[in-house]
Amino acid sequence: MSGSVRWGIVAASLCATVALMWGGVGLLRMLMDWGSAHPEAMKAMPLLPIFPLIISVIVAQTRRRSNR
Repeated sequence: MSGSVRWGIVAASLCATVALMWGGVGLLRMLMDWGSAHPEAMKAMPLLPIFPLIISVIVAQTRRRSNR
């Protein structure tokens, strides 16, 4: 692999990392703005991971039953 290809890969990785961090910071800022406008809804935020867990358990169970 030539040196210019390696530098291209490094530059692309750096750009992707910066873009993901920038997007994450923007989403966090929007969440904080929304949370300050709706403080009563922020009390329910710790329960948020429960819903994807329940859905993933249901999907796993139905796949396991269909494979039998």
